[in-house]
Amino acid sequence: MRKVKIKKKIRVIKHWELHGAKYVLALFLITIIGALYVVIRYSNLISKAEASFKDPGFIGIFGSLLGALVGGLMSIIAAVYVNNKQSKSKAYLVKMNVTYKPLYDELIELKSILEQNPYPNYFRFEKGTQTLVPHPQFNAWERIKSDSRYLFVPNYIKTEFSNFYVLVEEYLTSRYQASQEIQDKINEVLFRMYLTTCTIQNLGEVITSKIVSNDDENGSIFSFYFDDALNPRVTLNDQQKAELTEIIFEECNNLSSARQLKWNYICMTEKIDELIFCIGTIIEIINKKYENHSAII
Repeated sequence: MRKVKIKKKIRVIKHWELHGAKYVLALFLITIIGALYVVIRYSNLISKAEASFKDPGFIGIFGSLLGALVGGLMSIIAAVYVNNKQSKSKAYLVKMNVTYKPLYDELIELKSILEQNPYPNYFRFEKGTQTLVPHPQFNAWERIKSDSRYLFVPNYIKTEFSNFYVLVEEYLTSRYQASQEIQDKINEVLFRMYLTTCTIQNLGEVITSKIVSNDDENGSIFSFYFDDALNPRVTLNDQQKAELTEIIFEECNNLSSARQLKWNYICMTEKIDELIFCIGTIIEIINKKYENHSAII
């Protein structure tokens, strides 16, 4: 429900920013015409001159006055509008380039990393040296929060990033819990079936992403992680390895911690998609309006 609300809010903002001026102009013209109608209809002066109202000369004079009034007002509006565009365009473009584009670029990079490395065991809100398998790093928002740019970011964007940070923390907590229980479950299955356990101390940490992603496409997960790390040593044939792997995947994925991890990961990645949509839409609005300025963005 919340996701629908923020996307709907952004769509409404986009529509208003791109088309709102038309509505304002139409409302303005309707108001002017309505006001003139009221004055003409109910003014004592017009009432006394009702007979003259139908005279072609009167209609011509009235039309000229109306045209002059509307034309003058439109000229004033146009002058103010042009001046506003000229004075605000530079600040508007700078805001897009130094605030929204860095956010958008890092969000896209973050999404790409999670596609390469789903269910990562850590997440950094700072930039550093990348690992062989890239891990998520997101620092743009931290940089914005540390300087004056933060003051000009609308509250609804601040709220969305705060929610994102909460979801990341929830994901990391569930990732740790699932890793511990998955390691215990794997050793439980190994001991139950072959009276052995795995000696890899951080087994759950390194294998959890494979387990919850059901990633064993080449059927080598047992040989890669367990074959040389069993104590007591056990030699299994291919059929036994396949059977053991299937049981491990099934029982580990049935753990409540594993299910919670999957849910938290979905919430986190959906929030990333949501932020990409929001920031991307704001950039689109800026690109289309280019020199216009609005306090809502």
